[in-house]
Amino acid sequence: MSQTQSPEAHQDERQRPVVTGLGAVTAYGWGEKRVRDGLYSARSAVSPVPAPASASVHDVRWMAVVSDEGEAVDGPDPVARAARFAAREAFADAWERGWRPGGSVGVIHAVAGAASGGSADVVAQIAHELAAAGPTMTVTGGSTAGAAALISATTWIAAGLADDVVVVATDLSASHGQPATTNGVPSLHTEAPARVVCRPFQEGSIGPNPGEASVAFVLSSQSAGAYGAVAGWALTQGTAPRPGVPDRVQLGQAVATALSVADLPATSVAYLNAHGSGVPDSDTAEAGLLDGPFAGAAGVYSLKPLLGDCGAASALVELLAVLYGFATGVVPAAPRHGAGHARLLDGPTAAVDGPVVKTSIGPTGQIAALVVRPGD
Repeated sequence: MSQTQSPEAHQDERQRPVVTGLGAVTAYGWGEKRVRDGLYSARSAVSPVPAPASASVHDVRWMAVVSDEGEAVDGPDPVARAARFAAREAFADAWERGWRPGGSVGVIHAVAGAASGGSADVVAQIAHELAAAGPTMTVTGGSTAGAAALISATTWIAAGLADDVVVVATDLSASHGQPATTNGVPSLHTEAPARVVCRPFQEGSIGPNPGEASVAFVLSSQSAGAYGAVAGWALTQGTAPRPGVPDRVQLGQAVATALSVADLPATSVAYLNAHGSGVPDSDTAEAGLLDGPFAGAAGVYSLKPLLGDCGAASALVELLAVLYGFATGVVPAAPRHGAGHARLLDGPTAAVDGPVVKTSIGPTGQIAALVVRPGD
């Protein structure tokens, strides 16, 4: 099923809300500045993590995990601590940038399915602390969950259900019950340096190391302090040829729909911020966009070599790089480590002006596409 709208409905600017506040907890540390500095250092957050005592083999696992910090007042649950910290930071950031909450502020939390049991309480805690009296919702799922939460927030604002929405995406499952697969492919717990394992759009790539994050955006109908605007979107459920590998036709259709909602031609796109798992078949499908509708785009990049595959939080944490590129004029791309696509960025790169398309791919055929443009 697709969540789309006709081009005729695109003209109302309420359908093009802006991101006006950021908060983040990642393996780089607690706080949005930590992830910003980490990405621009081009240093991977993947590191050796001691295996649990119950593990029968291997002393360490290579993952990008969130440290056990946070505020004691946020309780003992690590998901709640990370989500509440990120939401609080995003709210404060938006306020400092000149934003003031409207009459109805909603809260949406995207979370890994295995950790969704207490998510309703987390949403209520965030809403209570921030005095957000608008609608609330929890979204669960794989790598498209964060994008789905952001898309839902845009539709709430477009429909007048909320003036602003605090969108949070949290996934700490790598160190708290990591499943046997990451987005449908075997989790590479025991593989050492990230540069050996995850090389999106390059020869020799195997796939992603697991990662963790909690990221929050304040999405608003107001333009004050905008990092960027969510201009177009699409969300589809198709048939995956193999776990974690998108159907190429459906991927192309999702991107075309998102551009149609944004009322932008493919030729205007500056970059593809790819799902970029480093799984060869998945990368090949996304590379088809570069050789097709985005043949004129300046380049492609993926954040998974730096952040790991953050599951339900991956779309939002990877969108941070888009917003940083708009703000600084430099895209914080991961370094190249081998032969690959000719337009794959190699480390932090001076940005070309223009909108960015962000793709996310779920394990069983889910595809999300977002078009983000610079704020006014």
